[in-house]
Amino acid sequence: YYSSTSKQVMDLLRVVEKDLVNQLKTLDLDNQMTIPQIDARLESVRAILNEGYDLAGKELIKHMNDAAEYEQEWQIKTIDSSTPIVLDMIAVAPVTLFAAIESKPLQGKLIKEWIDKLDQDSYTRIQDAVRIGLVEGQSYSDVVKRITGTKALQYTDGVMALNNRQAQALVSTAMSHATNTATSEFYQANDDLIKGWQFLATLDFRTTTLCKSYDGQKFELGKGPYPPIHIRCRSSTVPVLKSWKEMGMKDPPAGTRSSLDGQISETINYDEWLRKQSHEKQNEALGVGKAEIFRSGVKLERFVENGKELTLEQLKKIEK
Repeated sequence: YYSSTSKQVMDLLRVVEKDLVNQLKTLDLDNQMTIPQIDARLESVRAILNEGYDLAGKELIKHMNDAAEYEQEWQIKTIDSSTPIVLDMIAVAPVTLFAAIESKPLQGKLIKEWIDKLDQDSYTRIQDAVRIGLVEGQSYSDVVKRITGTKALQYTDGVMALNNRQAQALVSTAMSHATNTATSEFYQANDDLIKGWQFLATLDFRTTTLCKSYDGQKFELGKGPYPPIHIRCRSSTVPVLKSWKEMGMKDPPAGTRSSLDGQISETINYDEWLRKQSHEKQNEALGVGKAEIFRSGVKLERFVENGKELTLEQLKKIEK
């Protein structure tokens, strides 16, 4: 669903890109112009970007809201199917979910602020490319190529390609923000049944050290490093229900979680999983130096301090 959303948003931005390039070709700028004259001509480009990112942002928020609703439904069904009795869970009203998504910060900014920043950053790169190119005496056609990229490199070397990569990263992170915000609101609404949450990282070798270190850790509701904790974060959460003993029942059998090795026991965290991998895979996941420290017995949770990944030198100093 994240991929589908990304495709739809990027399709909209590609239309904007096409309109923008066509507009650039009509401006007929030259290196005799002053910076204020160049900026005045570029106002039409800014207008195209403003309108395009506004439309793409609305499309993204629509998908975020849809994903949040689905996530809550999935949480209810999953808990129902995992328990031997029917639990009287409360579903958070969609309007409350949507308000939480838009009002809770993602990496320090609201979703609307991220979209505005993406718009402004995109324009600034284009503006800088035009200014620098003309000041350096490049032809205007070369300046346009600096923005669009070259056919030889499949247009991956232009300003537009960087703008698109940043947009894709935002879409992925924003969708994670939506679904994880939905779980947080759902957990809080059912705090008579749910007493906490557990951090769940992805068991593969693209996972960041930050997420690896938190995997399997449990936190009280409203506390802890709730994902997404960085751009393109793929971590999620698991609700921690009140114990079966507290509910007057015996413990059920343990469940499973997915990994590169297939389904494994849900009680295994990233640290335990990585220790069963080859030295080569451990080096791939952590880097050679940190992998050696890891193999000496140091747990992954010690690789992070105050929410920041420690450098190799810091680790060596701490662990002697």
